[in-house]
Amino acid sequence: MNKKRLFYDFLQKHNALEAYKQAFKASIGRHDVRCYEYVPLGASFVWARTPEGHEYWRSLDIQWGRYYNSIKKKYHF
Repeated sequence: MNKKRLFYDFLQKHNALEAYKQAFKASIGRHDVRCYEYVPLGASFVWARTPEGHEYWRSLDIQWGRYYNSIKKKYHF
């Protein structure tokens, strides 16, 4: 499994994948999100400029970090 798939599965599980894609796409303009590889949540867009807000994405980023650290050895990242 690659990091992008793992990350997208995590976002899907937390009902955040579509919001992530929309915010990411808005931050880079008219480009298709699929043309980019995995982008860490903290570097993907300005959280405060989304409808969900900074605290929502901050909380999700913390959860992602904990989850990723707990499984990274399993996938040899």
